[in-house]
Amino acid sequence: MINVNIRYKGKELSTVLPKSSNELNADLKKAGIDLPAEKLKLRSSPKDQYLVGLYTNNPLDDLIIDRLCNNDNLFELNNLCGVLDNVTDHDTIVKTILISDARCINGIKKLFADRFIEFSDKLVLNTFLETKPTGFDVKRCIIEKAIAVRHWKALTSSKACDIIV
Repeated sequence: MINVNIRYKGKELSTVLPKSSNELNADLKKAGIDLPAEKLKLRSSPKDQYLVGLYTNNPLDDLIIDRLCNNDNLFELNNLCGVLDNVTDHDTIVKTILISDARCINGIKKLFADRFIEFSDKLVLNTFLETKPTGFDVKRCIIEKAIAVRHWKALTSSKACDIIV
């Protein structure tokens, strides 16, 4: 869980991530912040009219905060927190991020795209793949006689025809 403090034109919001996108946008509006989460950059500059503060007591979340870049926004951070909040093996996630050179949320997502479908931009199918057959096993047969059948019930009658193979 990451705690977020946002100051915007004298208004302030304190909230905890992750939460649903609707809840996050509702919190922003309730606090009088008229920017959507997608527009709130996490590394604000002095020229911005808002200031974002992030803090946590969790080593994984500390690492994520440390790896944020100038283009990352509140919406992306919330989504990342939502996925990683459900992970049971935080130690493996921390080790993977530490040995990587990921320096933004998208970089972190790419590290785990094979483990979390939420991070993948590819279609994932769980199925058995079969190869194209190289040949067919066939029996040679000769049809000596063909009898025309006018209706399918004729095949079930007692006078069914014999096919000679």
